[in-house]
Amino acid sequence: DSWRLKREIGSVSTPAVESFCDAMLAAGATGVKSLGAGGGGFVLAFADPGRRENLRAAAGSALEVPFGFEKEGSVLVHYSL
Repeated sequence: DSWRLKREIGSVSTPAVESFCDAMLAAGATGVKSLGAGGGGFVLAFADPGRRENLRAAAGSALEVPFGFEKEGSVLVHYSL
């Protein structure tokens, strides 16, 4: 709901981001969140583990960045291709 309200205020997304988020939801994501700004960023998709392959297929050539939860708080991570 907050994303819908932000879109009504102004330009906070692009058609490509909207299309990608819609594809993730159609593939079984429970929710999606776009992160970042200035021509770059990420889309975080949340789904049951059994739906991961559906999301991967719907994401096409998008880069998948694996992540995990850390019990000890924030840690510095460097991810390179």
